Amino acid sequence: MNEGILLKWAKREDCHKFSESAEHLAGKSELADYFRTHDFDVRFEQWLAEIKQRPDLLITKGALKIAIEYQCSDISQLVIRQRTSGYKRLGLRVCWVPGRRLRAKERSYCIWNKFSQRYRETLGLFELRGGRLIFRTWEWCDVFQFDSLRKEADLLQREVSRGHRQWRAIISELYQQRRVLSGIPWECHVPRLTSKNLRSPSWLMNLDILLQLEKSSMTITEITSELRLNNWDDYALLSREVNQQCYVSHVLKVWLLYGIVECSGGIYYLKSSPRWFPDTLSKIQALTGWLDRFH
Repeated sequence: MNEGILLKWAKREDCHKFSESAEHLAGKSELADYFRTHDFDVRFEQWLAEIKQRPDLLITKGALKIAIEYQCSDISQLVIRQRTSGYKRLGLRVCWVPGRRLRAKERSYCIWNKFSQRYRETLGLFELRGGRLIFRTWEWCDVFQFDSLRKEADLLQREVSRGHRQWRAIISELYQQRRVLSGIPWECHVPRLTSKNLRSPSWLMNLDILLQLEKSSMTITEITSELRLNNWDDYALLSREVNQQCYVSHVLKVWLLYGIVECSGGIYYLKSSPRWFPDTLSKIQALTGWLDRFH
């Protein structure tokens, strides 16, 4: 075990320590117990000579082999990609589990960027809680509520007033269309992510989708290919396209449910033209009437 600790270069890349923390040791033990209860064979620090790496756990059940990395110290996206690539060259599946202290230390979207994975067609994080490995998916608010929508509209107005450089490109584009950012349709505010997976707000992502559908009817793949790249972060374990498609799919599912869009043969189109507003005040005044459409 001591030799394995010394050779684990990824664990010490940023923290410059050669000993495992108590959290790391305890976490590996909990994960081992968890997988054993699910009939996996578990090996600690198995040396993989072909790639010169040691996963924290190597678990096996029949033909299924998974490298488990329980990460407690800081680590870069580059190292995560490199280690994952090595395991995949051996035909192993890979599961990264960020430790509790690391999750508490780093900003939420940084954790999601580094450790988000795809599991059963859903994106999320693996977390060790109470001796169980759980998969925490993206958390959405799909409900149309007056108070929360008004609060978001007021927040958007304040952001626009500050002249944040992040909004300059979209403000300029809307200006060419004789539109203002604070007057975007209410449709752009639903659904929204309540978990901080992304650096950009949901209304900005939703606006991008809406603008694409205003141009023409599109498939999810076509919408994804037209999205503004600067609104999306790079993920360590997922391609940007997978991240975007997951987001777009959920938004369109909610919009389809509420009759904002329709779909035929996988092609989505707006059921009617959303209403744009000249300012925040007129937008808020129209909110009750807009909500009445969905009740």
